Amino acid sequence: MHKHGTGPRCFLSIEYKMMVDEGLDEPPSYTALARKTHTGKDGSFLDERTEELVLEVEEAVEQMLQDGSPLGDSQTDSTAASNAKCYLLNQEYIKRGKTKKGTVYGLGSVQYKNSSASVPIPVSLKRNLDVDMRMSDFETTISEVKEDIAGVKEDFSALKTEINAFKTEVMGRGGCYSAKLSNLKLPLLPQLHNHFSLKLSHNLKVSPKLQFNLNISHNLKFSLRLHHNISRPITNLI
Repeated sequence: MHKHGTGPRCFLSIEYKMMVDEGLDEPPSYTALARKTHTGKDGSFLDERTEELVLEVEEAVEQMLQDGSPLGDSQTDSTAASNAKCYLLNQEYIKRGKTKKGTVYGLGSVQYKNSSASVPIPVSLKRNLDVDMRMSDFETTISEVKEDIAGVKEDFSALKTEINAFKTEVMGRGGCYSAKLSNLKLPLLPQLHNHFSLKLSHNLKVSPKLQFNLNISHNLKFSLRLHHNISRPITNLI
């Protein structure tokens, strides 16, 4: 005989109350619901079939988790692990709790939620269970992607700060060297090319590609305007 201790209350209402009381985001497992609705105040089961079904399902799932279930394995997040275990409990409960009437034993009105008259109850429950599990995995993936994007943004921000600091340092050094060199008076070159560029490095060495045959004249000197010629390579470096 099927006995439960819920009185006239609807199983759906009990399920909802369990979610509120326990602070759950998802409905409780079928085994938890069966325990809630088929046990007395002392916690003992009111009928043997429910007790056998619940204990059998819980034992089977624990064995799966110990053996490394595809769903239970590699679940490091506590929420993900809890969802995976709930899925396994419900899956095994549906499989083992089928009745000759085409229903699932001990679930009351909960099993008719989101069901279709053309689809057997166990099949409908399993299908809904699979959809919920896929959605849970999808939400977890989205959360992980968002975390990765946030990490990339932080790295980019740090890199941008380093680049700006480097630019400031180069500009400061370039201005210092330019001011010193603008005061120097270099010998006039007999044959000075109309167009040349100086590549500025940290030690301000002239590029090896620039070769000049210097014929020094002791009588003629001029002041070379280096500020104009050096400031352009500095800008190009940045």
